[in-house]
Amino acid sequence: MTGAATVAIDSSTERYGWRASASSSLNYRQGAGSVAVPSAVMANIVLHRMPVMIAFGSKLREWRDATAFVSDIDKTQSHQAYKSIVSMGPEVAPFILDDMRSGGCGWSVALTEVTGHDPVPAEDAGDCGAILRHWLSWFENQ
Repeated sequence: MTGAATVAIDSSTERYGWRASASSSLNYRQGAGSVAVPSAVMANIVLHRMPVMIAFGSKLREWRDATAFVSDIDKTQSHQAYKSIVSMGPEVAPFILDDMRSGGCGWSVALTEVTGHDPVPAEDAGDCGAILRHWLSWFENQ
């Protein structure tokens, strides 16, 4: 993408696919494609989605730092940062899903809590790849 500069709000911004361009539009990258978003839409995105993304990134780092050596899932899910992420509600679901795509496996319960749905059959519990596939399929059909 020629002439694009990373949005300088948070280092996780580019990870979630957003890049600002010199033409005052915002480009959203998903898969192999990219879409230019006009400035008015960009302002709406920045006002409504960026704060959630930034809060998620901050709480995610806090949670990971505090639970890096904890193997008990009940203890990791009872951590205050994890609870803060879940309390963000459905708006945080895309960021949780993105973290799952990057290898974060322990999010199925949080996604169930924020969406009110559980697309993962009992036989796939514990299979990170299958859990991700079920959640991706569920989100694609919404």
